[in-house]
Amino acid sequence: MTNRAILVIAAVCLMGAGCSEDQPAATEHAVVAECAPEAVPAPAAKTKASRKAEPTPEEARAAARKQELEKALYDVDRMRGENATIPQAVAECERLLTLYDTPEEHGQIYFALASFCANQSEGGSAETIEWSAKAMEFPLTPDQKQKVYEQWHYGILQVAGNNYAIGDPWPEREIRTRQKAIVPLLQALQALEEYDLPEGRLEVPAIPRTMNCCRLGDEDDEHAEEEARKLQPLIEERERIEFLNKMIYWRTRQFQNIACLYIFSSKLYIPEELETLARTILTNEKTIEMLMADVQKRREETIAHRKAQGMED
Repeated sequence: MTNRAILVIAAVCLMGAGCSEDQPAATEHAVVAECAPEAVPAPAAKTKASRKAEPTPEEARAAARKQELEKALYDVDRMRGENATIPQAVAECERLLTLYDTPEEHGQIYFALASFCANQSEGGSAETIEWSAKAMEFPLTPDQKQKVYEQWHYGILQVAGNNYAIGDPWPEREIRTRQKAIVPLLQALQALEEYDLPEGRLEVPAIPRTMNCCRLGDEDDEHAEEEARKLQPLIEERERIEFLNKMIYWRTRQFQNIACLYIFSSKLYIPEELETLARTILTNEKTIEMLMADVQKRREETIAHRKAQGMED
C-alpha cells in the first residue's frame, strides 16, 4: 500500500468519525482535493519598464569593437614578458592604428605604446618621451594623463643620465636636467586644477546593505529595481568622491616626484627656482602654495633623517 493510500484512508476515517448520519463521510477525492496545495499563480508578465533595455545594433558593435581593442592592447603589454623589443611593439601598434581610426582609439594605442617603452629594463627612454608626447595629442582618461606625464618625466631623467658628458660639472648638470624634467610634472598638476580638489581626502559615503540585492535592470524583482533607482544618486555621489580621491592621490604623487628633484642636497634645493617654474605653468595659487609647502616639509624630513644617520647634507 502506498503512502498516499494510507494518508487518504486515515483522513477518511478521521473525518467520517466526526460526521453525523445526515452528513456523509468525505470521499477520497474530496480529501485529496482538500489536502492538495494551493495552486501557485503564474508569474506576472514582465512589464516594459522592468525589462533591461537591449543595446541597439550600433551599441553592440561599438562594445564588441572596444573589447577587441582592449584585448589587442593587453597583448601588447604582455609582449614585455615575452622579451619583445620596442621596434616589435611599435610595429604592432602601427598595425592597430590602421584598424582603429577614432581619436579615442588612437589615444589608447599610443598610451599602451608609451607604457611599453617606459617599462623596458634597458633603453626606451627616448621612445618613452616620443610616444608620451604623441599620446597627449589624443583623448585620454584623467588617470592615464597623469601616468603619461609621470612616464615622460622619468624618460627625460633617464635620457639625461645616459648622455652626461665627461667633465660636465655637478650640480649644474642636475639643475639643467630637472628644469626639463619638472615641466611634465607641472603640466600634470595643471591638468588637476580644473577639479578644484580639497586639501585632503574625502570620506566616501557607504552604500546601504540593501544594495547587495538591488541592481538596476533586475527583471525578476520590480521592488529591488525601484530601491536601486532610489539609491542611484548615492551611487553617483560615491563614484564622484572616489574619482576626486584618485585625483588627490595623483596630486600628492606628483608633489613627491617634484620634491625628489630638489630635496637631496642643499646645492640642489633652490625654492625660488621651483616657485618661478611653477608659476609659469600653474594658475591656481592654492596648488602653488601646497606644492611649496610639501617640498619644504620633505626637505626638512630629509635633513633630519640624514643627520640621524650621521650623513652630511
